[in-house]
Amino acid sequence: VVPQAQTLAERLPLIETKTARTELETSVHAGPIPVRDRLQSSEVRFDKIGGASDVVFLGEFELPTAGAETHVIVVRKRGTQPPRVIVDPFLDGYGGRLKAFAAAPVEGQRSFQIIASFFDFCSDSRVPNAGAKCTAKLSESPGRPEVTEAYFAMQSPVKERLEKLGARYGHSTGVTFILRWNAEEDPAKPFLEIVSVQSLDWND
Repeated sequence: VVPQAQTLAERLPLIETKTARTELETSVHAGPIPVRDRLQSSEVRFDKIGGASDVVFLGEFELPTAGAETHVIVVRKRGTQPPRVIVDPFLDGYGGRLKAFAAAPVEGQRSFQIIASFFDFCSDSRVPNAGAKCTAKLSESPGRPEVTEAYFAMQSPVKERLEKLGARYGHSTGVTFILRWNAEEDPAKPFLEIVSVQSLDWND
């Protein structure tokens, strides 16, 4: 992100990412990212084990078409190293990666760092075996409308993992997890499925 930087070359020394350089070159980070107002810090998180601290900012960014949206920016400080912007959640949100993946069924699976609210039921009759599934409403920023929904079985390692991590149903939280399109359960009704959950934050 780094609003004062205008090109990817200027941003690279200031960011931390797992995204390939080739993808960054075609992403929103390749050019200017217009910010409408000053970024406002909303939360500070400390990782005593990893020796890092995160400052979470909210900023309003202009859209390429028209209008603006609020998105999350995470700045991480590791020990004595200079702080760096964690850009993968921003690419998943403002960069449109989650929307693109959710738009239509595709093969393969992908990791995302977004905002999720979990519910221990599924009310969408279009989802195969809905009565035995739980729901995750996925959004790009706190307080924003959901982009899409993903599902997982009530009896599954995903649900066990969420409970072990202390997830609270009905509450929004940052999540790092892997999604895929499940077209095997009922080929006529493909749906987004949570494959696994890494953490209830964006440290992974």
